[in-house]
Amino acid sequence: LQTDALRRELLGPRTANDAVIEGFDEGRYAPAHRQRVYEEMLSRAAARLADRESVILDGTFLAAELLRRAAAMGNDARAAVLVVRCHCPDEVARTRVAARLAAGGDLSEARPELFDRQRLALEAVADGIANVEVDTTRSLAEQVAAVIERLRSLVAA
Repeated sequence: LQTDALRRELLGPRTANDAVIEGFDEGRYAPAHRQRVYEEMLSRAAARLADRESVILDGTFLAAELLRRAAAMGNDARAAVLVVRCHCPDEVARTRVAARLAAGGDLSEARPELFDRQRLALEAVADGIANVEVDTTRSLAEQVAAVIERLRSLVAA
């Protein structure tokens, strides 16, 4: 489940005017809209977990409380819960966001000029929630291996 896809489904497609007027915590990213998107994501995830399906929640999860809720939901369903935090040097991230935006066609609405605000708003993963840090400058194979290794350690525990 992707927050970008859910945002588009719930709030409609982004217009050219949105990019001009929206700043951090504004427009489609106002706290009320962000909450609505994550509530819908958690609701859909709960339904899939109830059907014994595996679920990946793809979103920024700036607020630690959202991660706590997602982890609790997974734990209640007796699922392996793992938070994967992807990181790279700030300049690499800004360059990637700008390139993706210029190419178009991606669901992500990230913009380089909002990167610093978003990075500063990101709260740490709470103690007790399994997580792994993935350096996205490494090869894809190395990134996947890090996640699989951490998942295996959770399942074996």
